[in-house]
Amino acid sequence: MSKIAGAVLLFGIAVSLNAQSSDTTGSFAIKGRIIPYVATDADGPEGLAVESARPKDLSTAKVVVSRWDSDTTLGAGSIELASGNFVDGILNLHGGIDQPTDVQISVDVGLPEPVTLDVVVAPDTELSFVLKEWPAPVPAQIELLGSSRMSKDPALKFSIYGDLSSIDLDMEGAIVEVMGSEYDENGERISLNFGRVMLDEGKFIVEAEVDEPIVVNTVVLVMAEREYTQFHSVVEPGASIEVVADSPWLDDIHPVAGSGKHFDLLESWRQNKEYVTTKNQYREAHLEYQEESNADLQTSSDDTDESPAVTDSIESIGKSETPRHVELRRQLSRFRYDFLEDVASNAKDPIDSLLALELGAYRGKEDALPIYDRLEKTLSKDLVVRRVTSDRNYHARHLASVGIDKSLAIGKRVPDFNLPDVNGAEHSLSDILEANEVVFVDFWASWCGPCIESIPALKEVYGSYKQYGLEVVSISIDENAESWVERSKELELPWINLGELKDFEGEVATSYGVTFIPKGYLVDEKGIIIQKNLTPEQLGEYLDAITGEEASPTVP
Repeated sequence: MSKIAGAVLLFGIAVSLNAQSSDTTGSFAIKGRIIPYVATDADGPEGLAVESARPKDLSTAKVVVSRWDSDTTLGAGSIELASGNFVDGILNLHGGIDQPTDVQISVDVGLPEPVTLDVVVAPDTELSFVLKEWPAPVPAQIELLGSSRMSKDPALKFSIYGDLSSIDLDMEGAIVEVMGSEYDENGERISLNFGRVMLDEGKFIVEAEVDEPIVVNTVVLVMAEREYTQFHSVVEPGASIEVVADSPWLDDIHPVAGSGKHFDLLESWRQNKEYVTTKNQYREAHLEYQEESNADLQTSSDDTDESPAVTDSIESIGKSETPRHVELRRQLSRFRYDFLEDVASNAKDPIDSLLALELGAYRGKEDALPIYDRLEKTLSKDLVVRRVTSDRNYHARHLASVGIDKSLAIGKRVPDFNLPDVNGAEHSLSDILEANEVVFVDFWASWCGPCIESIPALKEVYGSYKQYGLEVVSISIDENAESWVERSKELELPWINLGELKDFEGEVATSYGVTFIPKGYLVDEKGIIIQKNLTPEQLGEYLDAITGEEASPTVP
């Protein structure tokens, strides 16, 4: 066999094109690359074990590109446009298409179902993706690389793009995701996913469609550093928004449009001379603070025992004034919210008022309610359902909860409740109070990072003071039982663990004025509030004081 014939045969094995491609007017190309998972010593024996447990070698995994055909004359079904296998971790596919089309990229990773990616392909275009190997039982994750182009109608297209290579972090594998939300007719929140893409040499572009101006949130996830930042943009048909970096700091990136509603609402006030001056002062103050903090850390590490300098530092915790850069940051926030609140109250275009509210104008303030009420009368019924009524109701509930929280002051009695534990057994607060001297009622959720981080310290306090009559009652505000039960088993909570499972809108959470978590009330045997909003450390200090001596820690 000649070399040419062999090459043709290999190409035919690697890539099969759908027979219908000859009828199309343009071609598309899809490139793929596998990013291997490499277990390190830091992963320990477990990491090495999960790598060896991968169901199959992905370096030759099969990839299929298909579209859904709903032609009722032939019967609905999936039509393959192109397919092939990775060769040494690299994939090159080509196919034919006559117009921008929704397609699905699926990769066989050795599981009952392939991993998939929904994209839009158009004639004479190319897109790239990566297949990231992952420890079992999830063997791989698929991500677009460099660009996510989900627009099929040029009249509705918007784009958000940028070059983040100047950020002083390891941006390899960093992800950019653009999201929004609205509500359905039942008041349920719907997530709008406009695109997710991995940076390609620091660059990215996300193209999608909207038919009205909306607020989107862009999140930049720096996977290698476990850091992230996020920011708002206002997108509308025809908008082109560039994400720029004013400095090497991740938090110093922001979107720039130069025109349209994004400029009107999120850029114009940034050009105010006073804002620019304050921003420069903030940068200088922040750098100075970082340098001083690093110097203090170096001084502390040089001391082999507790020197007077270290003692002074410890004693000064909680007594020092607010750092200057924090005050300047607050001033910068006020520029934004003062401007947006003026727009919300006085804009001639009701859409501008709505966008200002969605960007945070009057958040947590009574002033927002009459503006929502005005918008319900001036905007279309469809828009009111999707973007006004539910937000207005949530805002009203939040204000009511804040009022309840204020009314539940020290010396007041907390409401009784009756809730199930993970086994379905009901518990009432009144019964728990009768059996104990003091009870710490703690609201939490499985998704709440600070809640989870506080559990070990709370376990230590519970182990130390249960002998003195302390009981802890955790109330989960998760939205589903599975998340609550699984996290509870993982954490091995030793106290009474109950679930309301209605987010912040549950009857018990509302009656306790819960607007953030973790949130705790320490009450006596009669249900009278002794202290509130305590951290586990503060709870331990308070119990030290009322018992007259520091209890010996015993972690359950």
